[in-house]
Amino acid sequence: MADDYICIDDKGKAGEDIVFAALENAIKLMDYSCPPPLRNSLLPFESVYGRNGFITAEFDIVLFTPFFVFLFEIKNALYDYSDYNDRLWKLKNKDDEQTSNPIYQNHIHKLVFCSEMNIPREQVITVEVLLENGKQNGRKTKFKNDYVFDKTDLDKELAYLIASERIILDDTDFVDSLDEKYSYIKLDCENLHKLFSEKTKDNELYRKKHKEDLLRTEKIEKEQSKYANFIPFRRTDTLTCPKCGGKLCFMDNSKEFSRNYKAKFSFFLGCTNYYKDIQCDYKCALYDEKHLKEVYKTIKPESIESRNDWGEERMNDLFIDEMKRLENEINDIKLNSDLACRDKDEKILELKRLLDKKDRELQEQREMYKRYPFGWFRLIKKKN
Repeated sequence: MADDYICIDDKGKAGEDIVFAALENAIKLMDYSCPPPLRNSLLPFESVYGRNGFITAEFDIVLFTPFFVFLFEIKNALYDYSDYNDRLWKLKNKDDEQTSNPIYQNHIHKLVFCSEMNIPREQVITVEVLLENGKQNGRKTKFKNDYVFDKTDLDKELAYLIASERIILDDTDFVDSLDEKYSYIKLDCENLHKLFSEKTKDNELYRKKHKEDLLRTEKIEKEQSKYANFIPFRRTDTLTCPKCGGKLCFMDNSKEFSRNYKAKFSFFLGCTNYYKDIQCDYKCALYDEKHLKEVYKTIKPESIESRNDWGEERMNDLFIDEMKRLENEINDIKLNSDLACRDKDEKILELKRLLDKKDRELQEQREMYKRYPFGWFRLIKKKN
């Protein structure tokens, strides 16, 4: 059983291997040096969902380059329901089993990464690769500087993505304009790669705990979503204890607590200082919907954006975006050409039908003339 927590499942690992190989090919194609991509890195961060105020984010693949950092979330599963904007997706052929939306999940990873590594969000690009499900053509996510790929033309898509970096490095005039246009800074990718490696955790105990915390977080999200007036806490949100100024987080309800308060929730908000010398005993007992509504009136989640004093993230215009625009223009031209040809074909077909009709009428008149050579005018007039 322990292996289920420690090891990545074979199908998931196979999917990551496919993307990793394609990414390495794209890097070689662009012919520039950068630190080797990192795989399956666990980074702790503050969260209201952690038992002690912390959970971990797992980064499937991280690529450090001189101007951008690319974060990859790879899924080799098939989903029955997969709206880009919903937090939870439904797995196909599994009764009501829900799992984290990889697009939302990778956005959380980006916020955590930028906060911990102190890198501007504009220079961190998120990429979700849905190998089994595929992407929804023409559909964009609500997050900026975010891309969804599938296994169709994966090599080409990754090459377009990495090409943005190659063009920046080759075009000195463009590099000079970066600071003025985007306020980009050239990243010390070697040192960032080393620093990130030092911050991340990689051992069997951490991987088991990460899996348990992820399942627990999804369970809390599902429980809360059943009730009206709930606060949809993001995984990067924190809460300050009103009693001691410490951090509140979701803790597990005991059987005695659930019985005494008739709790509908498996969790309550408690202070992390309870286990320290302060021993703060503040609790938000979430035991019914009415009380939940009153409690949530006094709760103000602290977002990771406010803690870092971030403004609005700017949207990049990368080489891949330009290529997508060109592809769309070409497809529109082809579509309009096909429509014009189809319209022309329909007109030709209609004209042919008219000619056939006239030919039939003429043939009928000839037949009538053969039968009645002296009276066919009267027969036609009578018929008409």
